[in-house]
Amino acid sequence: MNQALIEAITGEPVTVKLGKPGKQKEYPLAYPMQAVILYQKQTAILDRERAKNRPALTTEERRSKKSLWQKLMLEADQMRPPKGEAWDQGKFLEFDTLLDEAAELKITLDEDAGRGDSLYDRYNWQKMSSERDPERLLLALWVGLHTFTEENGKQVYKEALTRHELGRLVDLQNADAVTVAIAKALQGHLIAPPEFEASETEGADPNAQTPATPAA
Repeated sequence: MNQALIEAITGEPVTVKLGKPGKQKEYPLAYPMQAVILYQKQTAILDRERAKNRPALTTEERRSKKSLWQKLMLEADQMRPPKGEAWDQGKFLEFDTLLDEAAELKITLDEDAGRGDSLYDRYNWQKMSSERDPERLLLALWVGLHTFTEENGKQVYKEALTRHELGRLVDLQNADAVTVAIAKALQGHLIAPPEFEASETEGADPNAQTPATPAA
């Protein structure tokens, strides 16, 4: 498959600049299937570690939290302006608050389940945040920076930087740019819009791992 066809399918290659001002280096950022698998494995480890010192949710608690998550997502969707119209500032702030509350619920449910995050589930993209969960954001960046290297005639998927090295290259000054780069790379490789459609939030399961729908 030639580069033109690859870009037609996945979009233009995405890069991210890391390092201190004046000493930044540009790295390619991508999320092929190997990245999806690795991210789910690593987030499962992260979730289990966080949940191990607290009691597991009861069946009733899980049902209640899932129901509330669905309600919050539907309420958030109702805040959206009609297509082509600008956001009302008050509604946008309420929309943002509802998404934050929904994300907190999803984090609790996911950590309790301990299965890790599928990047094909777009609701998991909301959890990558320098404010809400910087550890998850760094993990998503670390995975996306992996590259294919040939070793002994075989293609090996290897890290470009260790997590420790990466932690020294990302700070509050460039966290927003990193978040945007991750979102672009995810959207390009998984062919999914960054926002949710009303039909997808209605009756949705926050732990569902369904393939993302193509962007319009």
